Amino acid sequence: MLELAKSIFQKHADSIENPKDDKRIELETKLCEVYQLLGEVSIENENYEQAVEDLNSCLRRREELLPSDSRSIAETHYQLGVALGFNLRFDDAVKALESSISVLNSRVQKLESKSESQDPSKKDDAFYTREREIEEIKKLIPEIKEKIVDTRDMQEETKKKIKEGGLGAFESSSPSNSDKDKPVTNITNLVKKRKKSGENANGDEPTKKPHLEENGTNGVKTSNGNSEAKTNGKVETSA
Repeated sequence: MLELAKSIFQKHADSIENPKDDKRIELETKLCEVYQLLGEVSIENENYEQAVEDLNSCLRRREELLPSDSRSIAETHYQLGVALGFNLRFDDAVKALESSISVLNSRVQKLESKSESQDPSKKDDAFYTREREIEEIKKLIPEIKEKIVDTRDMQEETKKKIKEGGLGAFESSSPSNSDKDKPVTNITNLVKKRKKSGENANGDEPTKKPHLEENGTNGVKTSNGNSEAKTNGKVETSA
């Protein structure tokens, strides 16, 4: 599905030699969306190393393709921070989250000076104003700062659990020699989740994701959940 869409977009993009060609840029944009979705799916499946790999690929491509104040770049930094945190790479996670805030702050500054990059998704939005976008972004930044605090708390809880259990507890929670090449997919035995008022009956926190990115995933997923790739006016799907 998504892997098939990735292959299709990559193949058609590579077939166009000129990197400035509008069609290639369109395909590269859709390819970034696929990498983003793959990363988010891997986070949901607790395959955090794969999520980090896919989101890094997405980020690298978006930074090459999009202007520096793009909210799509901020979104990828945020998701990468989430994946890195669950993968126990807490310092890297904080850096990614801080990068997300930095991009959003840059966006606000450019909006205020009326020098922001154009967002194609807002081209036909009759209700769009710079003031509304500034207000929206300023509401998002505190949520990301809260995520940074949560990540640092997770880091301290992990250190505490390892210290309390000693080396044996750390070894028991680490992959065995036969599994050392497999990604770490579950850290619940190391990290005690903080309870909040929004927890559900099972004690799990509801998924909360700041809506950093304005663009949708056009041409990537169909309404029935199938993957869809549009190339040269044709639509290719997989069930």
